[in-house]
Amino acid sequence: MGGYFSMPSARIATPGTAAIGGTSIPPTNQWGVNFAIFDHLEVATNHQVFRGISDTDRSGNIKLLLYNEKEELPLFPSFAVGFNDFFGDRRFYTYYLAATKQFLPANLEVSLGWGHGDFSGLFGGATWTPFYNANVPYLKNFSFMAEYDAQRKGVNVGLVGDFMNLLQVKVASLGGNEVAASGVFHYNFGASDGFFPKVNNPRLYTTPVDHEPLGELRSEQEF
Repeated sequence: MGGYFSMPSARIATPGTAAIGGTSIPPTNQWGVNFAIFDHLEVATNHQVFRGISDTDRSGNIKLLLYNEKEELPLFPSFAVGFNDFFGDRRFYTYYLAATKQFLPANLEVSLGWGHGDFSGLFGGATWTPFYNANVPYLKNFSFMAEYDAQRKGVNVGLVGDFMNLLQVKVASLGGNEVAASGVFHYNFGASDGFFPKVNNPRLYTTPVDHEPLGELRSEQEF
């Protein structure tokens, strides 16, 4: 889902986008899939394995975009409400409210939010994409990212890269003590032209035109 390393933002993926990936973030390794079903709704499911012990957890997450800053009042930030681990044993159940504002001339995004549950209190994050307007494919989607982590009560910083608009990679330092990394394959099926090249449809079949005048007699060649 849209967000930073551990903390969420109010962004959701483009409608029709599906993603699958893995994250290594102490003390767990996580695998998950998510879907942006509509332009205001994103859902995800995760499976996390705890390191060093025989314990796993499955969770479902949902985020509802209440207001998109691209709508009627562009000066206001986007607002979203989210629920993590909202079904099952709900060991890590969390609900949160997040606000995100993009400052396009500076290629900057800033978020502020509040959560209760697995992470509680205020959190925030920022992403700066300095080369977004550069005509260099691999630098265009390269970003610096930072967040205040309400769970660890510290600041995480790192780098994000998006390659060929298919693979997003994140590497972060968690409070300067631990390292986290993730890789996610994402694809927008809603705007896809397909995985294989298209060919022109064949022309419709038309029978030859018979210019022979109608009559009772026909030549032998016609039989």
